[in-house]
Amino acid sequence: MQPARFRLAGASRSNRRHSRRTQTVLLIDGAPLPLCCDDSRRANLIPALLLPLALLVVPAPVIDYGRPDLEQRSSSPIPAQTISFDVVSIRPSDPKNTGFAVRPDPNNFTMTGASLKLLIEYAYDLHGFQIEGGPTWMTSSRFDIVAKTETTSAPTQSQDLEATLKLVRTRLQALLADRFQLRARKGTMEMPVYGLVVSKGGPKLEASTTNTGFSTGRGQFVCSGSSMDDLASLLSGSMDRMVIDQTKLTGSYKFTLKWTPDDSPNPDTDLPGLFTAIQEQLGLKLIPTKGAVEMLIINHVERPSEN
Repeated sequence: MQPARFRLAGASRSNRRHSRRTQTVLLIDGAPLPLCCDDSRRANLIPALLLPLALLVVPAPVIDYGRPDLEQRSSSPIPAQTISFDVVSIRPSDPKNTGFAVRPDPNNFTMTGASLKLLIEYAYDLHGFQIEGGPTWMTSSRFDIVAKTETTSAPTQSQDLEATLKLVRTRLQALLADRFQLRARKGTMEMPVYGLVVSKGGPKLEASTTNTGFSTGRGQFVCSGSSMDDLASLLSGSMDRMVIDQTKLTGSYKFTLKWTPDDSPNPDTDLPGLFTAIQEQLGLKLIPTKGAVEMLIINHVERPSEN
């Protein structure tokens, strides 16, 4: 399988987190840019079995999905957002269209084929395993969303991408609260994580002063100017477990990482598994440990109100 390409200089951590998902397309200024893909996680994000369309617009009963057992460290309600889109359209996705695409324009945002859980991940810059609670339709039902503002308030092209994405996420959080009646709280939970450290022989990384983007695919990362925090985030998405950078390497690096996924239907005998590949190709290693992981705990959510 050819790796899906995602090229975006100065890409934020949020974008990289979404690089683990099924075949997707990111549109920047109307130009399609394939976002990552790991088909092994397709069933978790866009299941093939969908609820009938007629059920997608029926309000669900009010249920509290709180998980007090997750509040082992701390917990606080998510604040209400006052910056929002002016016009929002939410419709059930066409079951025949199994793709997913997003255009993160803060004034003309579109997302198609997205589950509510995926939308929450995007809005709060989280991995899927950092979201707890919620009904089953949160992952099975898919929606097409178009959200617009009447006045332009986005950062200009001369401003960095991170500022633009922050504005997009703020408005999406308001959309989730208004149209999906999302009520949630943030917390932390002590859970198994991996620490990314330098192996005994030292790092095998090439310093980079330019960032022309990166590409990800099943069993492959190609990065032109990424930090170790960036790599930890990519690995978190691929492993469904938080990876914490403990290398103490502060620069940007150019590297390629190739491995054979554990669940690969056609294993490449020439490529090692991920743990071995990280050590042999990058001079790093993953060590199992425990750490505090940020969580978003869903207390209440409803199917979206009709347009």
